[in-house]
Amino acid sequence: MLPERIARRYAKSLFELAQEKNATDAVKNDVDFLERVYDLTPEFRFFLRGPEVQPRVKARILKILFDGKLHVVTGTFLELLAMRSRVELLPQIAYAFLDLYHQSRNEVVVKLISAQALSDEQKNIIAQRVKTGLNKTPILREEVRPELIGGFKLLIGTQLYDQTVVRALRKIEKEFSKI
Repeated sequence: MLPERIARRYAKSLFELAQEKNATDAVKNDVDFLERVYDLTPEFRFFLRGPEVQPRVKARILKILFDGKLHVVTGTFLELLAMRSRVELLPQIAYAFLDLYHQSRNEVVVKLISAQALSDEQKNIIAQRVKTGLNKTPILREEVRPELIGGFKLLIGTQLYDQTVVRALRKIEKEFSKI
């Protein structure tokens, strides 16, 4: 089975258990926290991916590392992943869990990439247009990339809307090359 499908199944199980225990917000916060730890700590990534450590030992280490820092549902789930040798799928599981979380709240995560930081007014206009178009509340994640020169890109799920100066220049260049 594909890792994405496996991750989706684990995420669905975690989400359903969190709902059952009335802990969806707490588990969501834990998942955000674990994502940050994963992104910022190369040693943690290496530990999760490495086959050198036995699953049972990995589970105990995770329990020690996160004891008192995670909700019981999240901590137990993390140990279960380690015991089943699935902990290396944590980033994909986190992504799928957050997707389920936002769907349940009629929200959509929108990555807004721009050449420079946008004003609150500009962000509100973009958010309002996304909300009108998709009938969902957008959760904006901003990223600044000066190499875009101007404009912005919106990434909504797998859909990319590119309104950058770089894209416009490439389009013009392509038209001129036809002449």
